[in-house]
Amino acid sequence: MFEQLFKTEETVWRYRNAPLASSRADYVEKCSGQGWSRSALLTIVATHLHLARDLSLDPERRVSLEEVQCALGRWSGSPAPENGNKGSRSWKTRRRHAVMWLEQAGLLEPEEAPVPPHAAWTDDFAHWLQHDCGRSVGTVRVYCGWVDRFLGQFPEADVITVAHLDSALERSACKGLSRHTMRIFGTALRTFFRYADPRGWCEPGLADAVLLPRIPTQAGLPSAPSPEEIERLLASVDGDQPAHLRDRAILLLLQQYGLRAGEVSGLRLDDIDWDQSTLVVRRPKTGSHDRFPLTDTAGQALARYISEARPRRRCREVFLKLTAPTTPLSAATVSTLVYRRMRAIGVTRPRCGAHSLRHAFARRLLSKGFAMHEIGDCLGHRSPDSTAYYAKVDLAALRCVADIDLEGLV
Repeated sequence: MFEQLFKTEETVWRYRNAPLASSRADYVEKCSGQGWSRSALLTIVATHLHLARDLSLDPERRVSLEEVQCALGRWSGSPAPENGNKGSRSWKTRRRHAVMWLEQAGLLEPEEAPVPPHAAWTDDFAHWLQHDCGRSVGTVRVYCGWVDRFLGQFPEADVITVAHLDSALERSACKGLSRHTMRIFGTALRTFFRYADPRGWCEPGLADAVLLPRIPTQAGLPSAPSPEEIERLLASVDGDQPAHLRDRAILLLLQQYGLRAGEVSGLRLDDIDWDQSTLVVRRPKTGSHDRFPLTDTAGQALARYISEARPRRRCREVFLKLTAPTTPLSAATVSTLVYRRMRAIGVTRPRCGAHSLRHAFARRLLSKGFAMHEIGDCLGHRSPDSTAYYAKVDLAALRCVADIDLEGLV
């Protein structure tokens, strides 16, 4: 790898004959495979060379994170930031690659991470939710996140009491959380207390003391862009740049199939059957798989992106970052991508992420006369109540109901 980065034999010799040359070369080769530029690779190898010499590294010696930061500080001529996460962008980059290389080589002393209070409680609760209750991974993550925040406020408590509950709810209310967020928080606590009650972790009947805020059934309307806004959105990515090719494929999947952001980010190359023109969608919420016909426009957009713009990487996820490290896109990144594209064409409504295109898809099916259960199947809903949310946007059907003469029934 050093021979590819440096032109002179003297420089290659210097890097080859410094400590831990093999592991340094392996790490840089890995970074090269992730799409890092030559200038970035030069910074990485220079950082590793300095650490290897300054700390006199050898395969039998372990170094602490503090030693690494001090060595980087001596190299840059300025003291290391007190908090390793602070500092200039170049400092963060050098530190990140130094730590990642040392971890890969097994040379970094592991830091003793503080064990969260009541960690055993939340671990048992998570296992019960997923394996006994059949909750999705996402639901388990959300519930345990709220429970961890709650229990973290009372690290010394052996038994959770009503006083603890009142104190936590009061603090949450002072933060200005919305009713929907408070309801999710309360539901997570209520579920946890029902599990904790027979185990003696909380006062008996504490689950009944969790009062959930009242939210009117089917309150609000699903926020969705208009057909004209969707046309302008797709037109904004009608170009030959790699970002345009990738984003157009993503937007078409969201618009034509009503997928969730996580379903798009989880799409794999194996899920596309080019011979049969079908697309397999993995549903993280329900754990199911649905197969759909691949439309011409979505298929062409996917083919162009994969053949012309997708970085050549071993990972099987379809959508990757276009800059190093070229890792798969997350669900949050997909939603942020849509949000920024919406803002760029002048859409100013508060909610205009990936889920808004899902709402627009459901509205379109409603307007074409599809039945609710058919729309639910397309959206991957497990419960009809989830699909019923869209019934109130079918204005034509609602007007027919409003025109029914009920005089004889009164």
